[in-house]
Amino acid sequence: MIDDKVTAEHWSKIDRNRFSGAVYWLGNPLVYRRYQVMAAGGRRCSHWLEHVVARYLGATGAGNRVLTVGCGDGALDRRFAEIGGFSALDGIDIAPGAIDAARAAAAGRGLDQLRYRVLDIETEDPPSPPYDAVIFSSALHHIEDLEGVLDRCSRALSPNGHLIVNEYVGPDRFALPPREVDAIRRAFALIPERYRRSLWWENAGELLTEASIPDPVEVAREDPSEAVRSSEIPDQVARAFDVLEDNRAGGTLLQFGLHAIAGHFRESDAESAAVLQSLFDLEDELIAAGEISSHFRLMVARRRNLGE
Repeated sequence: MIDDKVTAEHWSKIDRNRFSGAVYWLGNPLVYRRYQVMAAGGRRCSHWLEHVVARYLGATGAGNRVLTVGCGDGALDRRFAEIGGFSALDGIDIAPGAIDAARAAAAGRGLDQLRYRVLDIETEDPPSPPYDAVIFSSALHHIEDLEGVLDRCSRALSPNGHLIVNEYVGPDRFALPPREVDAIRRAFALIPERYRRSLWWENAGELLTEASIPDPVEVAREDPSEAVRSSEIPDQVARAFDVLEDNRAGGTLLQFGLHAIAGHFRESDAESAAVLQSLFDLEDELIAAGEISSHFRLMVARRRNLGE
């Protein structure tokens, strides 16, 4: 069993700079833009939520009640508020520090429709069901009891309510198979040295000679919940729900290949943008050929109502 106190403390104190555009793959605007389109199944949009709201939540309009599980500091919820399509949103997270940050940010923008509380979805029911949508975004891969949590979320949904999962679904604890490790290393070697200078504050300016491949033991030590059963997410969602859409969003080469150097690749620098595009193309080709899997997916599913 995971020690929830360790996980809660980790995400309460985490340095948000680790997700900055300088060092984090999805913090890079070009990578972020690509991800949104892929997560939306190739549809042009600035964020995958726009696609989800338009296709699945628009029918009931602004009256939707939404639950975001593992909401963190509420950044997704605030984006959701900009897009519209709900009247009330409950955000829950195991980390008190994250909930404090979410409450403060919502209050600062006058978003009274966003409500937050500390809650462990693995042991507690959602606060105010039924919901028209339950959303996991980079949170379900931290859940150990996938079966129990997904069943709990199904019960919390209104009839025909939707589960939306935007997640890392790659190998558990980032224990990458040799073929994917080799692919990441080969892709990293294609990056010119001038773009391989670390932007990470602990070793800024250091020339990186190889990609940062996680050690599963260290991953579990730092956060016992990290990718604990990530590889099982697609099958578990399909077990408990009727899957309506399942979009591969890649990330297999990029997540670790761009770690600590993402900020070097800019649209204003044509040469760096071309290097990044070559990595995009290589990742797409390897996934299409079945040589590597897509580590990130957006799944939209509907509550399975017995008797239908």
